[in-house]
Formats: sequence, structure tokens, C-alpha cells
Amino acid sequence: MKKRIPYLVVLGVFFSCAQVSSPTGGPRDETPPRDSVCIPKNNSTSFNEKEIEIRFTEYINLKELNNQLIISPFSKILPEVTVKGKTLRIIIKDTLQENTTYVYHFGKSIVDITEGNAAENFRYVFSTGNTIDTSKISGQVLNSFTYQPEEDFMVMLYSVHNDSAPLTLLPNYIAKTNKEGNFLFTNLKKDQYKIFAIKDNNRNYLFDLPDEIIAYTMNTTTPDTHITLLSFKEDSEKQFVKKSSELQSGKLGIFLNKPSEKIKVKSLDANDLMKENYIGSDTIIYWLKNKPSTEKLRFVITDFDSIIDTVAIRISNFEKTSKEKTSLSYNLQNANLNLGENIKITFSRPIETLNDSLLKLYCDSTPIPFKLNFDGLRKVIVEANWEENKKYSLHFLPSFFTDVYAYKNDSLTIKFKTHEKKFYGSLQLKIKSNKNQPYIFQLLNEKEEVQKQEVFTQTSAFNYKQVIPGKYKLRVIEDTNQNGNWDTGKYIKNIQPEKVIVYSGTLNIRSNWEQEIEWLLEE
Repeated sequence: MKKRIPYLVVLGVFFSCAQVSSPTGGPRDETPPRDSVCIPKNNSTSFNEKEIEIRFTEYINLKELNNQLIISPFSKILPEVTVKGKTLRIIIKDTLQENTTYVYHFGKSIVDITEGNAAENFRYVFSTGNTIDTSKISGQVLNSFTYQPEEDFMVMLYSVHNDSAPLTLLPNYIAKTNKEGNFLFTNLKKDQYKIFAIKDNNRNYLFDLPDEIIAYTMNTTTPDTHITLLSFKEDSEKQFVKKSSELQSGKLGIFLNKPSEKIKVKSLDANDLMKENYIGSDTIIYWLKNKPSTEKLRFVITDFDSIIDTVAIRISNFEKTSKEKTSLSYNLQNANLNLGENIKITFSRPIETLNDSLLKLYCDSTPIPFKLNFDGLRKVIVEANWEENKKYSLHFLPSFFTDVYAYKNDSLTIKFKTHEKKFYGSLQLKIKSNKNQPYIFQLLNEKEEVQKQEVFTQTSAFNYKQVIPGKYKLRVIEDTNQNGNWDTGKYIKNIQPEKVIVYSGTLNIRSNWEQEIEWLLEE
């Protein structure tokens, strides 16, 4: 038997508005419309009407009603909502339940026609019984890894407490998070509820898509409480290819849905391809060394010896590749090399040979020794005994490198310097925990990029001597499965994502300044 899934929002809205011209000049009207008369009155009891009329203080319009209006409990047959002038009319077409409090929550859908000011969070409430239910549940949905608020999540309450409820049943009540991730249920019956939140991509109020982001607790929730839910997206167990394409002439990319170290790729049409290794990446890069004999190259992708996909990538304009120049980039910041690091040179295309006798390194005007180390197809590391507060220059003589397409470099010189040690700040950090378990510590810069990472158990101390001045954050991950990574959750197995603890506040590392932090992890 087919099941019909009723929607919580109005699918059809019929309205007409009088055309009212606003006066020119003067300050902008920022006053939202307000309800002046409700027939029957808002918060009426013993309700048995089929039509509701709400008059506002100014001419109104409806905006994105389908996305904004939430009706709780569910109505199997949708009401008809119309607007005329200052009046909003609701025609109820469903049979109402006995002794039940209904809430029509309009969100930001009711706006004035002149400036579009919204009558935010207007609710029309009535009860078919003798009393209005008044219990509330409030809360917030945050990202489980970043702790950033989640907006536009559907938060749902179920009277049935089965774990399968979010997968198979429609909820009894529903609310929506705002930009701060906050949600609020009002006019609830005093009962215990199962709570579940979802970024509902297909708007069917069911958790039935692998890429939907969810948040939950297995504990039942009682009214008049505040709860925090942490969101996550499950790791799709099935590996697949998202797309494949020619990224530039001679460079091919195969993009997976998630990183894997078990994926194998075999070309069916070419044997002279060069693979660029990215450990733990979701992208596989191949370079063509010679022009292929076919317009398309086919690849078979396997995971644990099982074929998951076969892709074909069209090749275009490969002839021009050998005529292009190979460019270079470096790990310098404003022409400065950080002490403790080596020069990393990244080439735009794979390198065939290097002639280290054609590379010269000078400190001021004095030549100094160095070592060259390959790091993959396109990276070279220049190792040397770098000193503080010195000026360096790296001279690339003609034909220092030859790329796989026979391009040879011209003369090139880069100049850079190192900072004094007093330019850097230092951080002495001691972390304590009452739990004897493995943790991952991360020092993050302002861009949330990991600058330092350590593994420790329960209590540990870290001393960082040369930290670039700037603002930093501290993050600790409870590495429950001891794999050195943060792992997401799995709802059906009742596995929450590994807990992330963020240090309150921001560290300001200053030059020639030592900062001491003692951090007691709050469990």
C-alpha cells in the first residue's frame, strides 16, 4: 500500500493585494505589520471553526510561505491561505483532533507591501479542547566539529520513542532553527518526546538520504528544558566517483565522494600515465606524458578489488602542452622563510630531471651548501642550515629543470630572508583531563588551519618555541577509536561523532613574548 506523506507547509497560496504607493522621501519605514484583530481570537479554546481571519495594521503580502509556514500537529489536508489588503484568511480543510492545541507559525512569511518588513515569528494558536497547552522546549543546533550554529534545520519531536521513528514516521511537532541555530517549541502537551534535527534536503521530514546532516539524542526530552544538539553527516559506507574531467591540458582528475587509501585505478587505454599521490585525499590526479591514441581515456576504479565505477575522460588540445611554460611557487610569506622550515618549490607540471649543479644558494653573497629532495612529481625541498635574520637568494640557472614535456627553465632568481628569533612568540601549554583516554590536540590559526598537531593521553605539556605572531585557537578531539582522526557518527548504531573540545577565547601570540596556558578539559 502506498503511503502519502503530507507536507507541513502550504503548497498553494492564493492572494490579491491592493496597489498602494508609498510616499517619496522621508525615513525608511522599518515597522513590521502587527495583527490587530483575529477572528476567532488568538489562543481561543473549544475551537470548531473552519475559517480564520487575521487583520493587520497595514497592507501585507506573503513571502516564501511554503518554506516559512509550519503547522503543528500535522494536518493531512492542507489549509488554504489567502491575502487581501490587510487581511489574511485561513480556510481549514482537515478534520481537527479533539483536545489538541494547534500552532500556525508563519516565520518571516508575512511582510508589508511597501518595505517588505516581516512580522517575524507570528503565531496563531487555538485549542479544540478547554485549555491551551503551554509547555515549551528550546535548544540550539551546533556543528559537532566547529561548534558553529546550524541555520534552517528542521527540529522534530515524536511521541513514539522508537529509534526508527525519524526514518519511518512523520513527527508530532516541528520547529526550525534561526541563524543562531536556536529553535523553540511552544504550546506542547506535557509528555516525553524523542527529538531529532535534520537538514532536510528533500523536505519529506524523514531521514532517508545519505547526505542529510542530522543531530539527535537517544534520551527522551521533557518539556520546559533547553537542549543542545550537535550536527554531523554520516560517513557514506559506499565509495563512489563524484566526477572525472580534464583539469588542464595533460592533467586529469578523478574525484571521489570521500578519501580512501584502498582505491585502485587502472587505465584501459594508456600505460605511460603519471599518478600524483595524495595520501588520504579524495582526489586522484594523473598526468599524460604523451599524446594518447584515442580521444577518450577509460579508467576502472576498484575498492577492495570490487569495481565501483568505470569513467571516460575526453582529451583535448594536448599538442599545446609542450609549448607551455612550467611555473614555480614557494612556501614563502612576504618573501620570508620561517625558521625551522625548508624551501619548498612546487612546479605547475611534473618534472623529468633536475641538474642540482645549476642551482645556487647564497647567504648574502656567500655560496652555501644545500640538499635537494624530491617530494612527489611536482615538489622539491631545498634543505640548508638556515640562520636567523639573514638575506638569501636562490639562483636557477638555465636548464636546471626539465619537465616531462621537455620544457627547460630560463634564468630565475628569488630573494628572501629569515626573521630574527625575537620576531616569534612562544607557547607553553599544559592540558589536563580526568579521563584516561587518547586525545588529539590541534593549534589553529585564524583561518582554522592546523598549524600543530599532537597525540596525548589524559595529561600532557607542549612547548612551542617559534610561533608566528597572530591569533590562534586550541582544539582537542577525543580520539575514541585511536585512529588519529576525528570520526563522525552513525545514527542507526547510536554512535555520536567524536567529541570536540574548543578552548574558550582566542590566543594572541606576540613577538618576543612567552604565553603560558593551563587547560583543564571539561567533560
